[in-house]
Amino acid sequence: MTADAAEGAPAASPREERRQQRVDLFRSQVLDAAEEMFAELGYHGTNLKAIAARCEVSVGSLYSVFDGKDALFAAVLARSGEGLTPRMTELARDDAPADVRLLRLAELQVRWFREHPNWARITTAFVSPGARADLPGGEIARNYEGGYRWAMELQAGVIAAGQRDGLLRTGDPGALARMFSAMVSAHHVIDEQAGAALTLEEFLDLLRATFVVRPA
Repeated sequence: MTADAAEGAPAASPREERRQQRVDLFRSQVLDAAEEMFAELGYHGTNLKAIAARCEVSVGSLYSVFDGKDALFAAVLARSGEGLTPRMTELARDDAPADVRLLRLAELQVRWFREHPNWARITTAFVSPGARADLPGGEIARNYEGGYRWAMELQAGVIAAGQRDGLLRTGDPGALARMFSAMVSAHHVIDEQAGAALTLEEFLDLLRATFVVRPA
């Protein structure tokens, strides 16, 4: 639809707006329940009947907002992931020195994982060899892998800039970006274990000691 056509389209009636608000609220409630169950039980341990029961609705009601289990799982991944992406891009493109940007990227991800623990538990399973078998393949896996490659390229670009400026350690930027990301993911796993977590500043100090070469 063109902009002119959109401007000429009739405005939704108050009744239609109320209906859409109810649909949006129901969709959000389903996503909340599904995210909790996928995090607790895994992809294969979760089914639409159980999600519907938690929402106290029929399975048919779920199909009014999602085409099926794969579509629901993909929506769960996208809901929080789409909010993280622009924030990472903004930090990576900031004018701050590269070592500062790299640590800010880590801080952002740690805070995001803490604010969205169920989503974080689901996504870190994609990079945990023992958990990959419980995840769907096909388009969902390809989409995740595409997002992962994007994040690695973004972080590798920051690392390469830091190497040129003598701020970050030498080594293949892509490999270092994957190591950096693995440490962030591992921190999330440890963060969930009672009494085992590092503070955010302790973790950032560990990353600083690993990647930064200029004097503090």
